Amino acid sequence: MGHLRRSATFAAVIAVIPIPAVAGGGLSYPAPPAYPAPPAYPVYKGAAPEIYNPVPVPAPVPIPDVVKWYFRGDLDFSFFNDPRASDATSDFYQEELDNSWGAGGGIGYYFGEHVRGDLTLEYMFDTDFKGVEAATGSTHSVDIGSLVGLANIYYDVLPRELFTPYIGAGVGFANHETGTRDIIFACPCPPTGTTSPGDNDIQLAAALMAGVSWSFHEGLMLDAGYRFLYMGDAETDATVDGTWSALDVDNIQAHQFRIGLRYELY
Repeated sequence: MGHLRRSATFAAVIAVIPIPAVAGGGLSYPAPPAYPAPPAYPVYKGAAPEIYNPVPVPAPVPIPDVVKWYFRGDLDFSFFNDPRASDATSDFYQEELDNSWGAGGGIGYYFGEHVRGDLTLEYMFDTDFKGVEAATGSTHSVDIGSLVGLANIYYDVLPRELFTPYIGAGVGFANHETGTRDIIFACPCPPTGTTSPGDNDIQLAAALMAGVSWSFHEGLMLDAGYRFLYMGDAETDATVDGTWSALDVDNIQAHQFRIGLRYELY
């Protein structure tokens, strides 16, 4: 009796334990419980069914400061080559021009990384010409002041950094204004001399230059260099009584050492 009771209890326990069914030669397990599916994309936002499709927006490109224009101011000191001089009757010898100062300014434009140009106007203070007329031995002297205007083009050898060497050339005009010419006779007999009035003359001018610029502050550059300047001829009038003809001072050339500032406009 007890044996039958134990057998019945064991059979009941076995009956409530799920046993996998054999299907097709293998074991078949019950399907896993269903979970909520993840939300589909694109997602919806707002009350209305408006599809939200985010579009990537590129970051704004920074706009660099671009320098195009600049102003300049310059000082220079000129050493002159010995010119040639003559009048209607004779050549001269021992011609010379004294050293002179000059000052000027201008406006320029940057055409690219290496090329720039400017328009300049400069006044060269009076230089004193002296020479001896070969025919009479009389000594002639006259002051010459010059206004020089040039259109210049430059090539900056390196990209514009802290120090930038450059070369350049220019062409334009030179307006020479001569003062009163003093003529001292060679003989001691009276009269000992005479004068003739000055004149005003416009000539072709040309220049070659080389130098270096130093960017010592944002928008400010120190410019130092050398310029060879050709300024054509200058002349005076004849004496009032016509005794002495006009004096021509030809082939005026200056070696200039220049220093200046450039102010760049952003």
